[in-house]
Amino acid sequence: LHDALPIYFKNQGATKVGVYTDGTVAKLLPMKMAVESLELAGVPYEIYDKTRVEPNQASCVLFIRLHLSRS
Repeated sequence: LHDALPIYFKNQGATKVGVYTDGTVAKLLPMKMAVESLELAGVPYEIYDKTRVEPNQASCVLFIRLHLSRS
């Protein structure tokens, strides 16, 4: 499944995928596998690793602001 999702994003024409996680999960093997799959499929992505428990409106707004400030 971790290989199918990036291909789906690519086929749908995604220009950048947001990966939401927390600082602990960001360092684990599943995250490494997800990033490798995105890179192999050629799908641009940005990681936001400051979520707490589950993404909420405040953390999503912060991600958007950080992303827009980099654009």
